[in-house]
Amino acid sequence: MKEQQNQQSDVAMNIAIDAGVLTRCKQHEEVVLNAGRDTQEAFLLGNERFSKGELGNVFTFRREMTDAIKDIVAAHQADTCPNCAKQ
Repeated sequence: MKEQQNQQSDVAMNIAIDAGVLTRCKQHEEVVLNAGRDTQEAFLLGNERFSKGELGNVFTFRREMTDAIKDIVAAHQADTCPNCAKQ
């Protein structure tokens, strides 16, 4: 169960990054930041991939995917890397 949730979070993160809703710090790859775009962009991309069957092994239902995207975006609201801010 936990492994499935982790996999769903990872896929949701990739969708949000690919849609430009989230971004990785250029200096600290492990830090994910809000890119300032509307979450709707990630929902659209996720729905496109779901419709093409690209997410079937991770998400059974479209709602699972959109909920995972919503949660991952909500968890990454910072728009400034804390590691860069310290420097």
